[in-house]
Amino acid sequence: MNKLFFALAFVSIGFFSSCDKCKDADCKNGATCEKKVGDCNCAQFYSGTKCESQVRNSYVGKYIGTSVQSVTVGGNTDNETSPDTIEVSISGTDPSMLVVKGDGTAADPDVPVTLTSNTNYKVNATFNEGSGNVTMNGTGTFSSTTLTLNATFSGTVLGNTLTGTLTFTGTKQ
Repeated sequence: MNKLFFALAFVSIGFFSSCDKCKDADCKNGATCEKKVGDCNCAQFYSGTKCESQVRNSYVGKYIGTSVQSVTVGGNTDNETSPDTIEVSISGTDPSMLVVKGDGTAADPDVPVTLTSNTNYKVNATFNEGSGNVTMNGTGTFSSTTLTLNATFSGTVLGNTLTGTLTFTGTKQ
């Protein structure tokens, strides 16, 4: 009887101690652990086996592609399709923030980008163009190899009303 009791106790200890697969999971950045399998479920904007990486890090780099713009200023419309390069960098410590780098001039400012999911982003920014403000609103997507952007802009430049659209599709280099 004693041997049977010890055998049952030993099996029970092994059975109950093996239920918590999360004991050694060491999930990071607010991730939760799936108790039955011990996998980390990452919080938004994080990835990796232990959720140790920010998703935005994989989007940093240069994207070469094509911009299609339609701009109307003071009633005159200009349509242009041209090769373009967009450079994406980290912005601050918020894991949802990136920046599309401009050349630092009023005509080509840095544009803040906010991730809305691990693959989608939005752009909402107002720029001082020296003689007026221009507001840009848009959305886009990242994949492991591409970036897309669809945006509209409006404002006043040199006393003239400005409106337009911009689309960009590029491949990461």
